[in-house]
Amino acid sequence: MMTALRNRLEELDRLFSVIDKIVQICIVAVFFILFMLLNTQVAIRYLLHIPLIWVEELAGFLLALLTMWGSSSCIRTNSHIRVSFIMKYIPSLRWRSVFSLAVHMIMMVYLYYLVVYGYQFALMGKGEMTPSNTFDYFIPRLSLATGGILMIIQTIGVMFQEVTQLFSSSHTGSSENASS
Repeated sequence: MMTALRNRLEELDRLFSVIDKIVQICIVAVFFILFMLLNTQVAIRYLLHIPLIWVEELAGFLLALLTMWGSSSCIRTNSHIRVSFIMKYIPSLRWRSVFSLAVHMIMMVYLYYLVVYGYQFALMGKGEMTPSNTFDYFIPRLSLATGGILMIIQTIGVMFQEVTQLFSSSHTGSSENASS
C-alpha cells in the first residue's frame, strides 16, 4: 500500500513539475516581451519624440504577473524568502518535516484568500479602463488569482514531497523513534 501511495505521489510530483516548467517558459516569454516593449518605448520616445502611454501601464501589469507567477516557481524550488532559524533548533528530520507541513498548511490558507479576494478584485476592475483607455483592469488584476492558484498547486506539490519524506524517514528512522 505504501508503494502504491508513493507511486501516486511521484506521478503528482511529475505533473507539478510539468506545470512549473510551463510557468517558467511563460515567465521567460513575458520577460522577453517586457524587455522588447521597454526598449521599443525608449527608441520611439527618443528617436521620434512620441511616447507611447500604454507601454508603461502594460509594463506595470507584466511586472505584477512576473512576480505572482515567479512566486509559484520559487515555492517549487524552495527558493522563496523564509525565516529558517527555527528549523536549526529542530534536531529531528521527522519533526522538521512536520513543522514544514504546518507552515505550508498556513500558506495554503493565505493563498486561498489570495485567490478568492484576487478574483473579486479583478471583477471590480471589469469594464474599468486604464488611464490611457487601452486596457481593461480585469485581465491585469487577474494575475493575483492566477498566481495564487499556481502557488497553491506548487505548495501542494511541496507538501506531498514532505509527506513522502516524513513516511520514508519514519520507516527508515525507527531507531530514532525507539530512543525518543
